[in-house]
Amino acid sequence: MAPRAASREEAVARLVELFRTHGYDGVSLSRVTAATGLGKGSLFNYFPGGKEEMANAALDHIDGWFETRIFAPLRAVPTASAGLIAMLDGVEAYFHSGRRACLMAVFALESHPNPFSARIGSYFRAWLEAIASAVERDPQASGRAQDFAENMLSAIQGGLLLAIALNEPARFTNTIERLRRDCCAHLAPCPAMASPS
Repeated sequence: MAPRAASREEAVARLVELFRTHGYDGVSLSRVTAATGLGKGSLFNYFPGGKEEMANAALDHIDGWFETRIFAPLRAVPTASAGLIAMLDGVEAYFHSGRRACLMAVFALESHPNPFSARIGSYFRAWLEAIASAVERDPQASGRAQDFAENMLSAIQGGLLLAIALNEPARFTNTIERLRRDCCAHLAPCPAMASPS
């Protein structure tokens, strides 16, 4: 059993990894106890709604991280290329260069309908919208923002799935590098290709 989680926040961080590994259906109370070091009483105190509340807390954690580290910067960065390159850097780090599954995708692939379907859909729509909004600021990509966003998000998720399914993390890092090159080829100015001043 893992050392006891010192706070609800620490327990949630451990639950994220537990659900990421086993999915919602595969997480049992014994697995939660082993991962968090918490007994039934402490778990009920932190999560009176049981496993569904635990899963929602894990999804809240991811929503918060993506809002702060991915979506907000995409909306705030003055150029599409800078925003998308920063997003790709963040995504590569978050998914541990292809060694860590996307919890939202794991839950999305479980039985349907499930209690998380609506919020998973909202998460992916928000990601598409954030990418498309950034691309719309680039005159070279005028009218292609939605296609650009769908292609980019599909490549990220597909590259991650291949990396995990084949146990070849380089597949994900190669995908991210191709997406960086696409940004530089289709959007300007590209921070990765900028000339020194």
